[in-house]
Amino acid sequence: MKYRAKNVDGQYSEFSKELIFALGSIPSAPSTPVKDDAFSSNTSIALHWNKITTDSLPVTGYLLYADSGLNDDFRLAYDGSNQPEQVSYVFMRKNLSNVLTYRFYVTAINFNGEGLKSSIAYMKACTIPIFIERP
Repeated sequence: MKYRAKNVDGQYSEFSKELIFALGSIPSAPSTPVKDDAFSSNTSIALHWNKITTDSLPVTGYLLYADSGLNDDFRLAYDGSNQPEQVSYVFMRKNLSNVLTYRFYVTAINFNGEGLKSSIAYMKACTIPIFIERP
């Protein structure tokens, strides 16, 4: 949408810059991230969440937040803006410890901004034990 003004002499101004807006709310909260053990290791945590398909406006991407494993502030770990189909991420960080518990949450983005936070997920960088048979 563009606007322009008309003065008392009947002259019009230049058109304004284009105004774009959407009628709808910010995205609802995505599902809680889940660890994908098949792609995780002692030095990485693979995780995924469900795609939001029920909101009035389409989701344009997802943001993943993580702490450092020390129960401190969350920081952006993955920016999936303009990638609405990307609903998984392999979290890798230098010196990732299998002793610490890392916290994660996801938000969705649409035309109106960042939505509600998912519930917090707690995960460790480790693998599932493998049963080894006796000789």
